[in-house]
Amino acid sequence: KEILRVIQMVVPIVLIIAGLQVTLLRFLYLNGTIIALVNLVIFINFQSHPIEADSLTGLGNRNSFLDEIKLRTAGHQQYQIVCISLQNFGMITRRLGYAIGDGILHEVAQYFSSLHPEARAYRIASVSFAVLLPVNDRSEQDAVIEQIRSRFEKNWEVGRTSCKLPYYGASMLYQMQPWTAEQVMVYLEYTLAQAKADDKQMLL
Repeated sequence: KEILRVIQMVVPIVLIIAGLQVTLLRFLYLNGTIIALVNLVIFINFQSHPIEADSLTGLGNRNSFLDEIKLRTAGHQQYQIVCISLQNFGMITRRLGYAIGDGILHEVAQYFSSLHPEARAYRIASVSFAVLLPVNDRSEQDAVIEQIRSRFEKNWEVGRTSCKLPYYGASMLYQMQPWTAEQVMVYLEYTLAQAKADDKQMLL
């Protein structure tokens, strides 16, 4: 929608300026003015577009995650997605309190954001996270999974409170398969459910 709005605004502006140059300003080259106006229109439109973010963690939400997949798929980029769903988290909040529970979720979010210099992390459900990052092959995918496993073997700390977080996970390597963003989400959610059914921490 934003791109269509930009096109609808830019085309008349370019035509008007081109008409002025042909009829009134034949000795002036307005190419720079056109480029500046186009950039301004694009900036205003995308700045006004609300960023869909999770209020607790600051990560992108489910809609932002889908948008990112669409962009990367359209750009023929290769990437890895890792989804993590925390298990029995309600017991943690009941035992330690909701403030501690929120703090733990924030710590998990920060970890996924810092997993890779180009990582993009999202909170796609109340206790489910997704991280999208560039990889080149299966060995890099395995290295990321091992890094996550190693971290979740350790305790998560908020203040003086420390606890372990049981989880199930799914990892997918996108290598230009003919999938839509919605299909990617379906595959990930199915794999998460299968990991839980099989009682395995991580499925590929």
